[in-house]
Amino acid sequence: MDWLTGSRQGEAKRLIARLADVTQRDHAAQDLIRLGADAVPPLLEALQTHDLNLLPLYQQVLARIPSATTTLIKLLASAPHHPRARC
Repeated sequence: MDWLTGSRQGEAKRLIARLADVTQRDHAAQDLIRLGADAVPPLLEALQTHDLNLLPLYQQVLARIPSATTTLIKLLASAPHHPRARC
């Protein structure tokens, strides 16, 4: 419910949705990178998408957020095999 109240993770979720629009994609990706660590949890959730065309976009944005490295390492260390294929 935080996304309704204007939290930074809520902002990240709105930006992630904008990645699907080719005309807004670059700006949304730049804004997500600027959000840094606050964008990481929503981007990790987005990796579970069924739209395989968007998956590389989520991965690229995560790769450009320096603070995502620690979170990704923890996820990979503790995740079952299936999510590892998407990171």
